Amino acid sequence: MGLLIIAPLRDDHALAVMWSLRRAGLDSWLWDPTAFPSQGTISLNPTELQTHRLEVHTLKGERVDLPLQHVKAVWCRRMMRAAPYLDFSHIHPADLGFVIEQASGMIRNVWDWLATVLADVPWVNPLNAHVESNSKGKQLLMAQRAGFAIPPTLISNHPQQVRAFCEQHQDGLIYKTFTPASWQDEPGRSLPTSRVCLKDLQDDQAIQSSPGIYQARIEKAHELRVLVCGTHLLAARIHSQEQAASSTDWRTQQGQLRMEPCELKADDRARIRSFMQGMGLAFGSLDLVVTPQGELVFLEVNEQGQFLFLESHCPALPALATVSSFFAEQLGLHRPHPWPDFASCKADSQLAEWRNQHHRHRPTPTRRIAYRFIEPPQPSGQG
Repeated sequence: MGLLIIAPLRDDHALAVMWSLRRAGLDSWLWDPTAFPSQGTISLNPTELQTHRLEVHTLKGERVDLPLQHVKAVWCRRMMRAAPYLDFSHIHPADLGFVIEQASGMIRNVWDWLATVLADVPWVNPLNAHVESNSKGKQLLMAQRAGFAIPPTLISNHPQQVRAFCEQHQDGLIYKTFTPASWQDEPGRSLPTSRVCLKDLQDDQAIQSSPGIYQARIEKAHELRVLVCGTHLLAARIHSQEQAASSTDWRTQQGQLRMEPCELKADDRARIRSFMQGMGLAFGSLDLVVTPQGELVFLEVNEQGQFLFLESHCPALPALATVSSFFAEQLGLHRPHPWPDFASCKADSQLAEWRNQHHRHRPTPTRRIAYRFIEPPQPSGQG
């Protein structure tokens, strides 16, 4: 019995958790569905449900069977994209619409099939909660219901209303996108959370064509990143206001910031748990602001947010152990276990070799790796 992790081969978070669980004698499997369909194939056989088998083929012609009857929990670390990956050079323009519709239909069938076959095991997070948690509007509503303060917010593409909202807040606004934004023609360029003022909001066509999330700027003493794994809460205090470059969006200076463990108050912990329950989430990373007056303000939750950077920058934050313990509990291991730290994971030579091998196949915009089911190597000195 083990954990099925849905993630790319190159996902360091998935690999670290697999490595940690293996050291505790727990099985896990990695399914990478990121190249479907142009460079990855998949077959479903609904007439043989008693075998609970998902057949997957790699570009090398390998066929492997995921033992679904042995899966005791599912971690949706990185889901298959809503739209298929296609190599347009092999598709006639007249057939493109048909191909996209059929591939998208297959994606929906894969998730429906997996959710049906594995309906009796915990999903982290459940598929419906995974989808709904991406709604920033719902997040803010549920945070309010849980007792959090939230920034004054306008979600809109109405130019006049956006400018009127800006005029109400003399310190200017914070602009956020609904999803991470990047540019294919300029690799590495992305749009962080940004400050805007009235002079930035004069182009009606730009505002109307690109809806956004506009929030009043909140004065910060510092910020919190809270990792939630079931009943486990791990909070990091991030001193984002020590640098001008990180004062609006600390993620742009993530490697340069001072972080330290933070003990949450009992009522704050209760609000966090209430919010997560309302969102239907067992796992997620919350971003919060602490104002100079000590008020805790909710910004957002990322239901599969990065967590290893916390321990990397502050070893006193046992992020890998926290996540490993949570998934071990999903697999039925409730006894205390001496979980390894992230530094030990990074130092494992066999895991590093395995990771580097697959990192050499990092996808590009025109070439991606195929589906594979992967079992990581045994940790050094074990088996």
